[in-house]
Amino acid sequence: LHSLQEIRVCEIHEDNSTRSSQHFYYDGELFLSQNLETEEWTVPQSSRAQTLAMNVRNFLKEDAMKTKTHYHAMHADCLQELRRYLESSVVLRRTVPPMVNVTRSEASEGNITVTCRASSFYPRNIILTWRQDGVSLSHDTQQWGDVLPDGNGTYQTWVATRICRGEEQRFTCYMEHSGNHSTHPVPSGKVLVLQSHWQTFHVSAVAAAAAIFVIIIFYVRCCKKKTSAAEGPELVSLQVLDQHPVGTSDHRDATQLGFQPLMSALGSTGSTEGA
Repeated sequence: LHSLQEIRVCEIHEDNSTRSSQHFYYDGELFLSQNLETEEWTVPQSSRAQTLAMNVRNFLKEDAMKTKTHYHAMHADCLQELRRYLESSVVLRRTVPPMVNVTRSEASEGNITVTCRASSFYPRNIILTWRQDGVSLSHDTQQWGDVLPDGNGTYQTWVATRICRGEEQRFTCYMEHSGNHSTHPVPSGKVLVLQSHWQTFHVSAVAAAAAIFVIIIFYVRCCKKKTSAAEGPELVSLQVLDQHPVGTSDHRDATQLGFQPLMSALGSTGSTEGA
């Protein structure tokens, strides 16, 4: 299964100049573009769909006049809608400065990870980087997050790096946005120890499983009280499980001991008995 997408773009710049283009994607990869004003075609060198790009371009060139008329009409409609939206949407012209927060967490012995987060800013263009003694760190020593929507029309992003413990005062987070800039130091104090998501999931899963197990036992007991005397031996199995002393070191064996009578009481199939 493959996908073929066409995206048409119209732009209005600050100097009121316009630009329109169309882009073709094959399986999410750009393989052909055209500037609709100059009618120039561009095929990326890294594209894996070179043959498809040539076929699409030749197909559109076969009826160039009809294609040109269609795209010019599309371009005019697009610009009209875009101008109407810009005139009625003052929110697009506002500038919202980012909120910057710097945190630190344990990385390894003698090292800590410092993270600088910028949120609730608009427009989306922003410079966020770590500096040591006022000099920006190299690209390969930092890790950046994508600039993502913040859910309220603004954006958020982050940058992190690893530094030696005790040298925090030498590092600052530098932020530049819409002509404004600021620096933010690494906070002092205790290092935040982040708990593993797997550990949290594991503990929650065990707690949930234990709660479900107790509910099942309670349900079986209630049901067995309403059954005939012929089902007495199965009820005794559960009572024996309740009276069986369980030590800390016998947790696994105790679980296996009580599981079979419980499944028998619930009317398990032969597959459970063979487990």
